[in-house]
Amino acid sequence: MYPSIIDRYNLSPETLGCTCGEYHEVPELGYRVCERRRGLIPKVVEPIVERRQRYKELYEKKIFARRADVLKWLLVTCFGYTGYKKARFSNIEVHESITAYGREVLLTAAETAQEMGYSVVHGIVDSLWLKGDEDKLERLIKKVNKKTDITLENEGKYSWVVFLPSKTDPEIGVPNRYYGKLNGEMECKGIHMKRSDTPPFFKEVQKELIGLMEEKGTGCTEEMMKTMKKYYLHIAQREVPINKLVFTKTVSKRAEDYEHMTESKAALMQYEQHNTILQPGQTIKYVVTDGRSRDHREKVAVLHLTEPPIHYDKKYYEKYLYRVVEEILTPFGFNEERIKKEVKS
Repeated sequence: MYPSIIDRYNLSPETLGCTCGEYHEVPELGYRVCERRRGLIPKVVEPIVERRQRYKELYEKKIFARRADVLKWLLVTCFGYTGYKKARFSNIEVHESITAYGREVLLTAAETAQEMGYSVVHGIVDSLWLKGDEDKLERLIKKVNKKTDITLENEGKYSWVVFLPSKTDPEIGVPNRYYGKLNGEMECKGIHMKRSDTPPFFKEVQKELIGLMEEKGTGCTEEMMKTMKKYYLHIAQREVPINKLVFTKTVSKRAEDYEHMTESKAALMQYEQHNTILQPGQTIKYVVTDGRSRDHREKVAVLHLTEPPIHYDKKYYEKYLYRVVEEILTPFGFNEERIKKEVKS
């Protein structure tokens, strides 16, 4: 949506602050955007947007689907670069204008959907989840296009979807952490199995739990708890291979910048003992050997700095298992305490 907004509304550093008299104003912000002069950034994104649209029409063929995805990320970068402080054509007002139009388009689409009898389940940035009559979707798309000059795309139909609760307000589901059955296949965003820092063992746990729901629907919590107990026993009986319990973290700061003895700090201090200073952006791999220890040598084992055998902290990984399972089962009334009781019983 953002690249389409850049193209449609002619948003570029040299088109903002128009004084020629031919302009339109950015909603909420009131910035004047020139309508007489075509901007550099719109000139760049326009042919890419058009080409991507042509590729999407040929999506059945894998090669065109891949090309469309490449162009998507190129366009996303074009938007992100407008907000980069060291950009050669830097102008933060352009970035602000794009997102202002984005909010306007999203709200217009949501209001139009509600007028047509849809209920808005959720929305974020450029996506809306709607509940209602599927047969009216084409009419909705045409109406929104007429009002905003931006075309909606129907990504598909969910049999069911679960929005996970906000950490600040459990009564509110967040749109960047969810899982559901879309077009007959499972789709997951923001959960542990999708994160690069999650150990492989716990990704397997969530994949199996979600696989049960894919097969049997959302009413299979009893089977899911049996699965959870199986994985718990693997940890408790020390049957899990060390390579499946490795955390892979991206360093965000140096060891001395951490206030507390976290696992990441302990790993960085071990690197320093081996005369290796890691910079922000580099990755570390470690296994937790004693989660409660304040001694960096005991807390974690950095893989290529530690001689085998490595013994993992059972209690730490059991607790991590509870959190991973809770993430999936929270909407069904299971919190960490209840999961723990079920396992112990």
